Amino acid sequence: MTGLIAVGLLAACAPYEAEPTSVYQWERRQDGIERAHQQRVERCRAMNRDSERFARECADLREID
Repeated sequence: MTGLIAVGLLAACAPYEAEPTSVYQWERRQDGIERAHQQRVERCRAMNRDSERFARECADLREID
């Protein structure tokens, strides 16, 4: 029984992602973060501002007009 609980807990954990070790890897990581943020801003700009989804996903963004 304990083994099943342990397997369930391990399956719920996020996979390990090693930190970048080179300048190139750090730049790629930062570029990816910035790209994802810009996509989120654009998605929020297109949403209805009165919706629950907008309140949940976009309330913390300051870049929205």
